Amino acid sequence: MKRATGSTSWQKEGDELAVIVNPNLLGEIKKLGAFDISACFNCGNCTAVCPLSTEDEAFPRKMIRYAAVGLKDKLLSSAELWSCDYCGECTETCPRSADPGAFMMAARRYAIKKYSWGRISDAMYSSKIAFYGSLAALSLFLVAIIMMFHGPVDLSSVNMYTFIPMDAVDRTGLLMGVFVGLSALANLVIMNRYVSQHTNEFSNPKVIKSLPSKFEALFKMIVNEVALQKRFHDCSDSNRYWAHLLLVWGFLGLLAATTLDYMIDAYSLQLSYYVPRGLGIVAGLALTYGSVYFIYKRFKGKEEYASYSHFSDWTFLLLLLLVGVTGFLLDLFMFADFPLAAYVTYAVHLIAVFNLLIIAPFTKFVHALYRPLALLMQESNQIAKKYELKQELMQTAA
Repeated sequence: MKRATGSTSWQKEGDELAVIVNPNLLGEIKKLGAFDISACFNCGNCTAVCPLSTEDEAFPRKMIRYAAVGLKDKLLSSAELWSCDYCGECTETCPRSADPGAFMMAARRYAIKKYSWGRISDAMYSSKIAFYGSLAALSLFLVAIIMMFHGPVDLSSVNMYTFIPMDAVDRTGLLMGVFVGLSALANLVIMNRYVSQHTNEFSNPKVIKSLPSKFEALFKMIVNEVALQKRFHDCSDSNRYWAHLLLVWGFLGLLAATTLDYMIDAYSLQLSYYVPRGLGIVAGLALTYGSVYFIYKRFKGKEEYASYSHFSDWTFLLLLLLVGVTGFLLDLFMFADFPLAAYVTYAVHLIAVFNLLIIAPFTKFVHALYRPLALLMQESNQIAKKYELKQELMQTAA
């Protein structure tokens, strides 16, 4: 095995693969929140207590080992990195107080940096000035645009269509959606390139890539991990599970309400205006409850998962809260016919939404895409293993 100070890579030496390690890897991850991980002496206690550990997924011991010896590519190609729900049991039982749970979250931040196109995530995670400066600049830009181009301010009654024309919001939203969508897609391609190296090494790639196994794995992933958050349920107490589920469904509900609202306005969808409005209120309340729960837990800091939060995690939660609260207040002010309050709240709501979505592909929010993809690959791999085992048994019996 060769050692070098550069980034991790693989080189062919005859019939063997030589690994070039990055000796600075652990130090880079420690800067992202894994402050105490150097105390780890690889006892394996964390893996023994982790409810998600299996014979194939050694949480989080294997990830720590990769970081300790500088195997960057191995770390970034591990789907297990995205399965951890940070229940805190590993940290609570660590005899060295190495905080392996915090390491897993810091390793995720490191992966988000490395999966990002254009090193945008790298800049955001590495510098508070760059992170908050970007948000401040975007917010000021949006305020300037609203101040310069808003329509008449009707104070006799709420009239959103004259204050900020809906077609302007729709066009801007579509342009932002294209940027966010293409950025997320580019990041997913990079992430897939890493993780597929790991999942395909265990089973026959032809089986993993077959359509039946992919559809079966996709269905299981959507139902169990997106809709029901099954792994999160197995790894968390009921209060945290329901708060997380409401957070997920609250955001998806607001996205659905906005889409329906756009379809009604742009394509004359034959649907009552009260449908997206009612959906938006319910989803906004769910989002607000979930974000308030996790912000409160972080302020208290009693649970292991809430004892430390990276500044980007705080910003993510606060933006989610602001989106939920302003959306609910906007409906309230419109119903009560308070024009000035409604206009100001609408402007704040748009700024919060735009900030949240613009940074989504480059911060913690993107784990909502990375995690399902990683779990999909794991599920495909497990299906392939079962298929191979069945084939072997049939051949043995024959």
